[in-house]
Amino acid sequence: MLGVALALAASVSWGISDFIGGLQTRRFAALSVLLVSQPVGLVLAFGVALAIGADPLSTADFLLAAAAGGAVVLGSISVVSMIGALGVLVPVVGGIVQGEEPGGLQAVGAAVAIPAVVLVARDPDPEWRAASRNSVGLAALAALGFGIFFLLIDEVAESDPAWTIAAARVGGVTLLGAAALYARPKLPRARGRVLAAL
Repeated sequence: MLGVALALAASVSWGISDFIGGLQTRRFAALSVLLVSQPVGLVLAFGVALAIGADPLSTADFLLAAAAGGAVVLGSISVVSMIGALGVLVPVVGGIVQGEEPGGLQAVGAAVAIPAVVLVARDPDPEWRAASRNSVGLAALAALGFGIFFLLIDEVAESDPAWTIAAARVGGVTLLGAAALYARPKLPRARGRVLAAL
């Protein structure tokens, strides 16, 4: 029951984050939004891991989780929602390639859930069909980033979840730092409401 409650809380948190982040990217570049929000997530993740006395990760698990965090940040920077939602296919295909055999209920769930994610994420704008090749490429990159995150984070699933999330944030913030050095985006001005939302 605790797992279900945590999963629902995570879904609500991701939904709120995506909604507020999406609103902010109308005013600021996605990279700028992430450069403010992701370090805050990193500090919070480390705080939780230290507060609950979590067991540290092995070097291999830390690197996998950090790579997962980098992949999901890459997806967040480049997301175009409809195609980006197809990232759920990566862990499904990855599991099958690794020899997992989904049961009947799991297969039905995937058959319903994957099209549902795409339909929910579909942009209602009637001009979506006119998306440029660049947009489609970025969306495919986003899908790959999200999918790789799910696949890699599953590999570390047996390790301590608090430090796994902290390590993922380290990977994400590191990638963002490198992107910021390259792109030199304008950061949002230090106004209370803007920073609070981010």
